[in-house]
Amino acid sequence: MSKRKELQWPDELVRLKAGKNSWKDWSPQEGMEGHVIHRWVPCSRDPCNRSHIDKTILLIKIEDKYVAVIETGVLELGAEV
Repeated sequence: MSKRKELQWPDELVRLKAGKNSWKDWSPQEGMEGHVIHRWVPCSRDPCNRSHIDKTILLIKIEDKYVAVIETGVLELGAEV
């Protein structure tokens, strides 16, 4: 069994739509807006919510793409926007 640390994705389809291989000629840019659909947190007891690094990672849906971003790289605008 592999001991390699990886994120456990909330859904296989989401995993397949995340990352450069699925984005083709699209790439996320500073200032883009999206919705946070999942959060991985360091040391979470739940493996599905556990970050594989010592930082919180957010999974953001932008258009029909999914982007994993370290939390410090995100500005949350709140529900009123």
